[in-house]
Amino acid sequence: MEGNQFNIAVSVLFVGYILGQIPSNLILSRVRPSLYLSLFVALWGAVSTCTAAATTFNHLVVLRFFLGVTEAPYFPGALFLLSAWYTKKVGTRSCCRPMLIYQELAVSDADGFDHYVPLLTCTVVSNSDSMSYQASPE
Repeated sequence: MEGNQFNIAVSVLFVGYILGQIPSNLILSRVRPSLYLSLFVALWGAVSTCTAAATTFNHLVVLRFFLGVTEAPYFPGALFLLSAWYTKKVGTRSCCRPMLIYQELAVSDADGFDHYVPLLTCTVVSNSDSMSYQASPE
């Protein structure tokens, strides 16, 4: 990859994610969430695995777009399932479960691993003379 191609490949996931959320939420309210979410989590894994087989930039962009589309149902679907399990009798405790999901996202971002990313990047860049970054053999 060269120039802005990496940035484009990373950003196109969010285009698919945003475009997939509204139809996904409409479908989710009409079908069994357990089957729907299971299907999309399996598709998400399959598309994620297929990303390793991308040989050109165009293949990567298309796969990243569909990765966003298949990832879109998961987070709103998880919140929907949590809200469907609890009745009004539970009271104020029902708001705690979705709050835990948001807190887990914050903790996963702040767990300290992101401090090691610059170190890993430095290691990869410093060893880049001995590495080949070609997507496919010539």
